Amino acid sequence: MTTEKLENLTKTDQRYQLIKGDFSPGDAMDVMNNLISGKINFHTLRNFSIRERSGEPDIYSLRRIQELNRASESIKLIVRQAQEQGSTLRISSEIFIEVIENAKKNNLQ
Repeated sequence: MTTEKLENLTKTDQRYQLIKGDFSPGDAMDVMNNLISGKINFHTLRNFSIRERSGEPDIYSLRRIQELNRASESIKLIVRQAQEQGSTLRISSEIFIEVIENAKKNNLQ
């Protein structure tokens, strides 16, 4: 990527639509399980890596894992209810990326 293109990306915030559509309960559960499992795996590995290097757990990652597990349980209830009612689920997920200067100074590595 050229410097000019990189500068253009850093001047504006970037948005990406990752999930957008109507899903059967089974497909909705697959999509959501994959998304949440990926995030839990990320935080599990991050916690392991930080614990190996510092001897201390990564409190942020441990909290996120708990939050994600709670979200997963709530989503399962919603999907189960939709399945019992014969309903479809509309799911959308947008990712917003913003470049923050001096991220290393803020421990955001």
